[in-house]
Amino acid sequence: MSEPMIITIIGASGWYAFDMYRRVFADARMRPVQLRIWSRSAQTSDAIGRMLGYVSKETGIRDADYVFCTDRKEALRGAHYVLFAACVDYPRVRVQDTEVCEKHGIYPLEAETMTPGGLMNTFRHAPIALAVARELEEVSPNATIICVVNPLARLCDALNRHSKIRFIGHCDGIVHTRFDLSTAMGLNPDDVEVIAGGVNHLTFVLKLWHKRTGENLLPRIPAALPHIRQNGPFGFRFSNVVYKLLGYYPSPGDNHIADQLPFVSRAMQLATPIPKLDMAFPPADMMKAGLAANTNSVVSVGERIRDPKGKH
Repeated sequence: MSEPMIITIIGASGWYAFDMYRRVFADARMRPVQLRIWSRSAQTSDAIGRMLGYVSKETGIRDADYVFCTDRKEALRGAHYVLFAACVDYPRVRVQDTEVCEKHGIYPLEAETMTPGGLMNTFRHAPIALAVARELEEVSPNATIICVVNPLARLCDALNRHSKIRFIGHCDGIVHTRFDLSTAMGLNPDDVEVIAGGVNHLTFVLKLWHKRTGENLLPRIPAALPHIRQNGPFGFRFSNVVYKLLGYYPSPGDNHIADQLPFVSRAMQLATPIPKLDMAFPPADMMKAGLAANTNSVVSVGERIRDPKGKH
């Protein structure tokens, strides 16, 4: 067996961390692998350990190893990749950022990347990302950081300016746009490929083609516009307007691109309408009370595995 790929996870209970847990068991190309899961919470580590142990037992997969670390530098030592998935006090702080913005007459729709909300988000996450990079320079200088959390572009900019560590910024937004455009054209999204260019949360589809036939699908976009999903957290009603204005289809959805475009007024937000990202979240009171935190969900999963017939 070949030597395992070593992936250190910073942000053990985040959504993208769970996506990594899923992938290492679902995709043989990810294995053999050793996950080094850095967590400051023994309760979180215990819950994730139960989950991964359960999956390992049920699938019989033995080449997906995992260890829990409380010393971050040791977790980084010898790593090939570092998944930076930290979400500081999320989603409570997102509500807080939005409320502060609105108090001063700014009405963000996404509030994690642009607007003052994006700046406050940077203050929370950039110091952690740079601290990880400095430790990597010492113990694993050839590693690559993969940033998957917001504000993605600002975190990548910080790493570019203040670190020698290689990094990749990854956003899955274009995947949603590819899926919705393909579906609106009556095509299987698995048969469609896309290339987009721009900045995070404001990219434009440059190429769109059918993987089996090679057909250029860009000419089919105008006829697909009435059929693409209009509402919801990642609706495309406003995206259709931008496409008609600029001739390129934007990604990844109305409330993400609108925060980046300076001509979007409050009146336009309400008249279009462009939905706030809040549609994808639990009620604000729950988030502000910390009841919707990722760690709560992790602990609940661990308890359900421990006691499937219990009240958890």
